[in-house]
Amino acid sequence: MSARHLERRLRFAAGAAVICVAVLAGLLVGRVYQDFQLAQTGSAALATFRTVLDLSNAVAAERGPANAAMALRVEDAQASAALVAARRTVDQVAMTAGGLVAASVLPGAATTAEATFEVLLERAKARLAVARSEVDRVRELPFEHRTLGDIEGAITAMFHASDMHRELVRWKAAQLARNDPDLASAAQAGRVLAEFRDHAGRVGSNIIAPLALNQAMPMTNLLAARQTIGHISGLWSLFEGMAGGPFRDERLNGLIHETEQVFLREGLGLVETTIGEGRSSGQYSLSAAEFTQRFVATFQPVLQLQRAMLAASEARLAKRRDDALFALLGAVAAALALIGVVILVVLYAERRVFAPLMRARREVIALAGEADASPWTGGAPGEFGGLFDAIDVLRERLRLRDEMTVDLQRQASTDALTGVLNRGGLEAFVARMERDRRRMPVAILILFDVDNFKAVNDRHGHPAGDEVIRHVARRAQELTHGRDLVARFGGDEFAILTEERSVEETAALAETLRRALAAEPVALPDGAGFLSVTASFGVASGARDWRELTTLADNALYAAKAGGRDAVSVAPGPVAHLSRHAGGLNPIDGVA
Repeated sequence: MSARHLERRLRFAAGAAVICVAVLAGLLVGRVYQDFQLAQTGSAALATFRTVLDLSNAVAAERGPANAAMALRVEDAQASAALVAARRTVDQVAMTAGGLVAASVLPGAATTAEATFEVLLERAKARLAVARSEVDRVRELPFEHRTLGDIEGAITAMFHASDMHRELVRWKAAQLARNDPDLASAAQAGRVLAEFRDHAGRVGSNIIAPLALNQAMPMTNLLAARQTIGHISGLWSLFEGMAGGPFRDERLNGLIHETEQVFLREGLGLVETTIGEGRSSGQYSLSAAEFTQRFVATFQPVLQLQRAMLAASEARLAKRRDDALFALLGAVAAALALIGVVILVVLYAERRVFAPLMRARREVIALAGEADASPWTGGAPGEFGGLFDAIDVLRERLRLRDEMTVDLQRQASTDALTGVLNRGGLEAFVARMERDRRRMPVAILILFDVDNFKAVNDRHGHPAGDEVIRHVARRAQELTHGRDLVARFGGDEFAILTEERSVEETAALAETLRRALAAEPVALPDGAGFLSVTASFGVASGARDWRELTTLADNALYAAKAGGRDAVSVAPGPVAHLSRHAGGLNPIDGVA
């Protein structure tokens, strides 16, 4: 091999080394740039999510002045102005939400995401327009011609409009978590608080019609209010489970405490007082307008908590974006420096190592009198082992990430205290079940909760209450033998869903579980003794959909409570209602 040929090969190898270093540096910079771009996109998506939450809250808030306006005997300018202002706020936020949708999706997915969001938004707008027209129709009726059905029909229409806007929140939360897993906790917490705020308003709307007409509280309104309060309790328990995340700080702790004091105690206490007045005499101490004003005021801590959590998430996201920007600048600087160092090393080696060696080679050949030397050979360098080690580390980290993703999905559908399905996991299963029209008609649901559970917490403390919840879940799992789905429905309420049993078998299962709980005291923590526990059960079947099935089971559960607790009540169907009285499964007439 001639010296000139060898020199060309050395320069080719040096150039290839520079190119390889430049490519590796480019990959590094590209990865860091992706992190920066993801943080930027996440900021825009979180801003859009905040706007959608504001829209859902605004629609829920519009129900307050709408209810107040329908309850007035004489048209009031101030009440009309409040309703107009509330509607204007909703329309302005809806317009803003429509304009921000493009910023909330990743490149390449914008067309599909925009179309989906616009369809959902237009449906929500249409449903809201129908609800507003129904409210206006009732307002235009003379007060003496307004009926309970008129007002409740308008309220139900507003509920449907709120449902459509909450669907926007769910869609945005799922999209946010899918595009950026780091925002999943903030998205889900924001969604739960939005539903909490909506149900907070609903419980007032459940009782506003008889209050406005100064009529006694019908049983349907009472049951609707009780069911909504149950949903509120479940949502708050779900939120408390989420609130232990990285966004928890002293200010959020204060807002959580304020929400518990102002809304959960004072606000719901006002509802209970009004229900009590309606059930006893139908003579209310507050007018509908006064009730609405006082009750709506208790929502403020909920809205402040929602805004504070989103602000904390935005602050964390802004920090992540700034860190990604600094990392990007650092990666670019490091890449340029590395390329520069490699070029300097190549030039140094060529001038100070290879050039002297080539000169020595020529001189040796010249001294030997040869025209050329024997072919040059060299060993292959082995410095690439570190690169493959890095790939192995990356592969291992990706495997760990996949395992963590599966574990997080499992945790999202599992109740942390008991290990059984949570309500979200159960409803995800039901959503799949409802796609097959043959399954829902044969599904049977048991809803049950612990009798006087609040007294357990008050007298023995929350650790004792937690032990009771674990005990109930454990006995339910043992007695179902894996044939049925056991889920914690919220708070101290549980659900058992079965497709394999008859109504008689399911009622017998509920009775068996009731007896087992009543017969086995729960050992209190730290050896503080034993606590007798009973539970009330509602069994329902033959429903067309999940909502009807849960309503039937909830009504049956309420009947069991009203009949004295520690009982099993079956919704009207092929099997009579059941009771604990006189032992065994004894039928009784009517609703317990």
